[in-house]
Amino acid sequence: MTDAIHATMPTPGIIMVDSGFAGVKCARPVWARHLMSLKKTAPVADFMRTDPLAVTLADTTLTAGSTMRDHQLTWLPVLTDHDSRHLVGCLKPHTILAYAVRHLPA
Repeated sequence: MTDAIHATMPTPGIIMVDSGFAGVKCARPVWARHLMSLKKTAPVADFMRTDPLAVTLADTTLTAGSTMRDHQLTWLPVLTDHDSRHLVGCLKPHTILAYAVRHLPA
């Protein structure tokens, strides 16, 4: 772990480091609030998952939807590719569904 991590959160829960997708902030149980109050100066890296599940621009919506379903995710980071880890957006199930409904045959 580095001494200083310059992290930003462009979307709630997503953590970027040096313009690359670094991780996802973890949800913690209620008791974690107390622990966090004891560690007010704790680095972001202590509260995130590294190398979380993500899809790339080349993946299909079937892959994204299956990943969200299989892992009970409410959203999924979208990367340009897995090597660069460059975050380009987030995908939610309702976005896929809304697109499908708009493009139903008449």
